[in-house]
Amino acid sequence: MENRNIYDGYLDWKCWGNSFGILDSCTRRYYDLELKKIEKDFKGRNIRVLEIGFGNGGFLTYALERGWDIEGVEINDNLVTIAKNKGFKAYNSIDYLENNVFDLIVAFDVLEHIHPDEIIGFIARVKNKIKKDGFFIARFPNGDSPIGMRSQNGDITHQNMIGVEKIFQISKICKFNVCFLSGSVELVVMETLKKTIHKICVYPIKKIINILFKFIYFPTSPSFFSSENLVVFFKKVNEDE
Repeated sequence: MENRNIYDGYLDWKCWGNSFGILDSCTRRYYDLELKKIEKDFKGRNIRVLEIGFGNGGFLTYALERGWDIEGVEINDNLVTIAKNKGFKAYNSIDYLENNVFDLIVAFDVLEHIHPDEIIGFIARVKNKIKKDGFFIARFPNGDSPIGMRSQNGDITHQNMIGVEKIFQISKICKFNVCFLSGSVELVVMETLKKTIHKICVYPIKKIINILFKFIYFPTSPSFFSSENLVVFFKKVNEDE
């Protein structure tokens, strides 16, 4: 049988490339709400931002709209070429970038692609690129919840399952402060009335399910989230750590 890489045909499967850089209104509002947690740290500043795993370029466009100095890293050379042709600064490795220069690094749906043997080294390299008091934001499928399993198991390139305790373990090893950890922001107002009504109806039910899950299965755990994805905000408090 022919040997093939698990990333062969990935762009076609994700339908990426032809619509590169398009940012819909719902995704824009999602970024607004997620980043609101650290908005005060960047207010009025022209910050330098890096996205790792920029995929189809939606966040690159979002950052550009915000007036940020945005750069991107992506392992797929075709996407790097497309991004460069669109005028973005893009690379296929963070190793090409200087240390201690970024105010913010984001990695949406990236950590699950990194093998467990490599995750500590990867996070340490990311931390090195961030300025003192800078942030690293990561979103990934929720390894603590059965609701996150469809996302985790729905892609053959996913190699790492991550939950709350693993994040705190990574934080301790890398000396990288966790300043926020929760389920990802859920939008209520959607692009259609039907979807909005559905969101309004199920939102309180999801909250109740989360409480019940924690009460029944994890009564002694300080943190449990039943959401599909988790989001962590790391903060670099000392440059020399």
